[in-house]
Amino acid sequence: MTDALDNPADHWAWQAREKARRARHGEEMAQRKLEREWAAEKERWATRPHESEPPRPR
Repeated sequence: MTDALDNPADHWAWQAREKARRARHGEEMAQRKLEREWAAEKERWATRPHESEPPRPR
């Protein structure tokens, strides 16, 4: 049992998997944040009063 814990190859493999897992987690969190921002923007556009014509320069 202690051989498995002391094996540097296993430790390096674990570190590589952990690094990949953290990267995926970071990407997922960024995607969720972007989706929340898009939803908020969509809501703002849906509730924003639209003008029939753009304002004219004076």
